[in-house]
Amino acid sequence: MPRVALRMRLRALPVLLALAALFVAAGCASGPPKPTFAELLNRAVGTKTRADFIQHLGPPVQTTEVDGDEFFVYSEAVNDPLANLGSGLGSWAAGYRGQTYIPPPPALRFLILRFDGRTGLLKGWSMR
Repeated sequence: MPRVALRMRLRALPVLLALAALFVAAGCASGPPKPTFAELLNRAVGTKTRADFIQHLGPPVQTTEVDGDEFFVYSEAVNDPLANLGSGLGSWAAGYRGQTYIPPPPALRFLILRFDGRTGLLKGWSMR
């Protein structure tokens, strides 16, 4: 009886290895990775205009002109779980004391785009 069980296990081993190889190959065949936001911005330098960014990102929060170049500033809120926890505890404590709770302003991340004043093409960018 033990020899029969051993033979069945040995016969099943190549099938299991083939299935494992199939799953690994299927997982690797997911295609090329998506480009990051930084890679997309690097590709846009020298090729995309102000109008392209307004079309895709909407109007900027702020615009500035320095030395003939125009700067677009975009901002977005950054999710900070620890700050959210502190805000929740602060609101609870203020309510317990009978005070009005005023939440702190959310943390923001800024994207600054620099456009050439003559051509209107993206000249550079930074994220803060």
